[in-house]
Amino acid sequence: MAVVYGLNRDGRGMSDFEQALVVRTLCREHRLSQVEVAELLSHHKSWVSRRLSLVEQLDEQVQQDLRVGLISLTVAREVVRLPHGNQAEVAQSISRHALTSREATQLVTLFEKAADRAEQQALLEQPDEALSRLRGGPSLPPHDLRLSAELNRLRGRVVSTAESSSQLSLELSRARPATWSEVERSVLTPAGSRRSSVELADLVEATLDALEVGDGRR
Repeated sequence: MAVVYGLNRDGRGMSDFEQALVVRTLCREHRLSQVEVAELLSHHKSWVSRRLSLVEQLDEQVQQDLRVGLISLTVAREVVRLPHGNQAEVAQSISRHALTSREATQLVTLFEKAADRAEQQALLEQPDEALSRLRGGPSLPPHDLRLSAELNRLRGRVVSTAESSSQLSLELSRARPATWSEVERSVLTPAGSRRSSVELADLVEATLDALEVGDGRR
């Protein structure tokens, strides 16, 4: 019961998955109800229920990825909404495309609503495009088989950034920064980092130089 004692003191030093294993032991091996476990561990019943679902409703491969840190707890909580047979592939797509927690939630929702397997497959292969459409953003270019998955993602982000930059340029011209008051400048200054802009410009220039060198070798 030393583990239970540690968990009862906010579970310090234990991951959420380790807490979930303790909860399962108390519920299944010691045959305590979720309400009893909640009282024992000084948590709400919903906390017990969420921990229990991590173990009993989560695909074994996803559990393993969670243990070794390949996916986050947030991702695990989202994919547990899906059938076992789909959880691992969706979790892998989220990790492979480096989606944020919010994007992971949106992808799982879109996957749940997919009409057929072909639509599900398209979501797994090009989640960025689907999420861009969901946000009302520009349509990303179709997947190019000549490029790796990483370079296809980069290509999509370049297209999206170019569209956003064009819109930003239009809005800046309308906003007339030279006419802003001191208060307006003090509020807006943190939103635009000159250093970040310079670093991005340098990186883009270096990339263009590399492309020109590549063209010269042909």
